[in-house]
Amino acid sequence: MKNAIGIVAEYNPFHNGHALHLARARRLVGENAPAVAVMSGSFMQRGEPAFADKWLRAACAVNCSVDVVFELPTVFSCRSAEFFAAGAVQLLAATGVVKYLAFGAETADAETLTQAAAYINAHQNELRAIIKSGSSYAAAQTQLLAGSGIKFDANQSNDILALEYCRALQKYAPDIKPLVIRRQGAGYNDNNIESSTASASAIRMEYAANGLTEKILQQLPSQTHEPLQQAAKENALGYDAAVLSALVLYRLQMLAPAQIAAACECSEGLENRLKDLASASGIEQIINDAATKRYTKSRIRRLLMQLLLDVDKTIFTQAEPQYLRLLAFNNRGTDLLGDMRKNAALPVITKLGRNFKNCLTGGAERDAIIVQQLELDVKAANICGLLRHNHKNLYNSDFTSSPIYIP
Repeated sequence: MKNAIGIVAEYNPFHNGHALHLARARRLVGENAPAVAVMSGSFMQRGEPAFADKWLRAACAVNCSVDVVFELPTVFSCRSAEFFAAGAVQLLAATGVVKYLAFGAETADAETLTQAAAYINAHQNELRAIIKSGSSYAAAQTQLLAGSGIKFDANQSNDILALEYCRALQKYAPDIKPLVIRRQGAGYNDNNIESSTASASAIRMEYAANGLTEKILQQLPSQTHEPLQQAAKENALGYDAAVLSALVLYRLQMLAPAQIAAACECSEGLENRLKDLASASGIEQIINDAATKRYTKSRIRRLLMQLLLDVDKTIFTQAEPQYLRLLAFNNRGTDLLGDMRKNAALPVITKLGRNFKNCLTGGAERDAIIVQQLELDVKAANICGLLRHNHKNLYNSDFTSSPIYIP
């Protein structure tokens, strides 16, 4: 039965704003509505390694009443908002149990978002023409919509994603209803830890400067305190920026411009700009010097993360959802998973098995794509493991990890 609330998230980490978002979604459709989340795994949409590993973040979400958490594969999580949203929405639709998609917006309302999404979906050629003239994707959307009489300013990160969720729903899952929840508290990029509801960015910045302080704990649901405190004791939160810089510089120094272009979604000579920065002092200089009006800092970060993964960019540009990989669940999630095993449009993966044997469908062509995407998820997790401050090598731990059940 389709009655679940779908959520696309990063939970990086799960904070009071996320808990409020879920509570408000349930108030709109029913306090007992189950919640299914699709969550970025090891690399975030803004082009950064995760603050904590995906298993811990998923467990924190389930501790805070999300019922099932699936991983958003790296082929979607390390992409622009358009493809991030499209991949996530298709995965939620594939569960067969999601009736609503709840997402936050800074200023936009449901009617405006619905109209804007329909207009952009119907005018893709005009949008691409504006982008080719030198505008960023978000600026091009704003310009296109202005000409239609629809007032929408794609300057806020959550509004950009909200628009892309609506576009994806109209294209891939018209039966899923959008639930637009106006954001409260700090903005997505607000770095003030003193805000009434601080952003994940502010929490990460505070941790990088001072560790897991009382200021951070005040911004997190109490159910997440113990697991995060334990992770902090093990030096397993955050990442070593110096090691990340060294890895990125190594890749830029080893690759020719053509190889850079083949390994990440850069275009129009951006590979030459990145190669010229192989002698930079670190990743922040690369990002600052490579970014332009058209190529935002977030886009540069994503390209650098794609370079670290050492694959052909077609794995990103040709990606389609292939599986639902389970990370964490609770008792109600068990019932949802039972429904999914009967009705889901994609296989539910619980354990990878040696050589991904538990993930194969029997179709050679499809299985090759499944393995390719899973290998990328494993590689991303391996890189994040190396970047932790404890420098504990958890190589291929994805093969030995199981979904976390929380009674």
